[in-house]
Amino acid sequence: MLKQVFWVVIIMLSQAVMAQAQSTNEPSSSLDQTVFELERSNAILQLSKASSEELNALRDEMVAVSDQVDVLSNLLFLLVVAFCVLGWRSHKQNQRLEQLERQLTEGLNVKE
Repeated sequence: MLKQVFWVVIIMLSQAVMAQAQSTNEPSSSLDQTVFELERSNAILQLSKASSEELNALRDEMVAVSDQVDVLSNLLFLLVVAFCVLGWRSHKQNQRLEQLERQLTEGLNVKE
């Protein structure tokens, strides 16, 4: 039941976002609004029937998901930093290579 409640909440949030997007693009029909209100009422009813253990388990799952998101965001940040450092070092290496090529061509021109 806990997973059902979780999925209902997720569906409710996604439909709320979709309803908001539709309201900005097109005027929503009364049927769509009624369906949305019924689904929202159903989700609220299921949440009100949930026991405290189920709510605590749902909270723990949400904490676990947020911890995973935190880890993924940290990994993404480190990846971006690594690419920035790699690009900077590649740029510096390219500058050194161009400088060596110039010195080599000047040295060859002097010998001739």
